[in-house]
Parts: sequence; structure tokens; C-alpha cells
Amino acid sequence: DQQIFFGRDADIDRLFERVLGTQLLVLFGKSGLGKTSLLMAGLFPKLRKEKPLLPVPIRVNGPGSPAEIIIAAVTESCRRAGAELTSGNTAGVWEFLRSSLIWSGDLLLTPVLVFDQFEEIFTLRDTEFRTSLASELGALASGIPPERLRAAEGTRTEPGARLGEQPPQVKILLSLREEYLGTLQELTVAIPGLFQE
Repeated sequence: DQQIFFGRDADIDRLFERVLGTQLLVLFGKSGLGKTSLLMAGLFPKLRKEKPLLPVPIRVNGPGSPAEIIIAAVTESCRRAGAELTSGNTAGVWEFLRSSLIWSGDLLLTPVLVFDQFEEIFTLRDTEFRTSLASELGALASGIPPERLRAAEGTRTEPGARLGEQPPQVKILLSLREEYLGTLQELTVAIPGLFQE
């Protein structure tokens, strides 16, 4: 549909630069303004074409835990892009992204997790789901391993490869209707830099 959605080059370029310049970005606007088409028909092709980035569209309106939804979305995006995924540990999002590699030819791709219609975590999901997703996203955005990994690392006696030594290479974009922007405040404890960009 890229041929249909034209005339927003300046918006696409600004959004592209923002994605490149930050780890976590929040995109918001009025309902019907065209956020999804800006992402799908504008930003995604530019990310694929100009940088070694793999846009991963994610919706939280289906079944599964946050980890299951994100892992399935990454796997599907790799399949659609013809990228090779060497899948790793699926115990959580951090573990999966830390231990997986995404290749396109000889290029190593960085996933861009794009949560479209992110307001669905408030309209369709319960508090437990929101807390779990916020914890996963907060860890990725900050580069600090999730609490479950820090606790497990503290109980180890033998040295070994630690998942927390280097954070996963990933970018996150949350897109939502502007009337839910204030509701995001609920997630700022788990995602401290949420309102930075």
C-alpha cells in the first residue's frame, strides 16, 4: 500500500531520525490520523532500505504472554523479510533477543519492536499482562536485565556467560491514540524513560 500513502515524506523522515536516535520512542496522535499507515507504508520500508534494521509489528490483542507475543512477532517478521533467525532462549524477551541473531545475507539486523495500537494494553489486557510487558520493555529500554535474571545471577556460584553482561540490541516504538497518553503514566515505574522521547 506504499503507493497509496504518499505525501508524508517530512513526517516519515522525522520519525526515521527519531527511531535511529533513541532506544524507546512514543508516537501518539488522534484516532484516524494515519499512525499505522505512517508506520507500515512509510517508516518500515525506509528502515529496511536504509539501515540494517528489521521492523517488527506487534499487536497485544491476541492470546499469549508478552514474551510469547513478541517472540512470535519477531519470528514472523523474519519469515516475511526472508531473514534468517538463529533463535535462542525463549524464557523471556530479554533472553530471546540477547541469544538470537537475525541475518539478512551477511548483515546482522537489529529488531525494531513496533507496538501499534498500544492502547490495547489498557482496553484489552489485565494488570498482570501490563506489569509483565512493562517490565520486559523497561529492561530492554534501560539495558538493565530483568529482575528475574538479576536474582538468578546472584544465586550462581560458578562463573559463566551472563545474559546481563551486554544488553540486547533492540529499538522500541510504542504507537497509540493520544487520549491514552496520560494512561501510560501507570507504566513509568517499570519504564523510567517512557516520556523522554
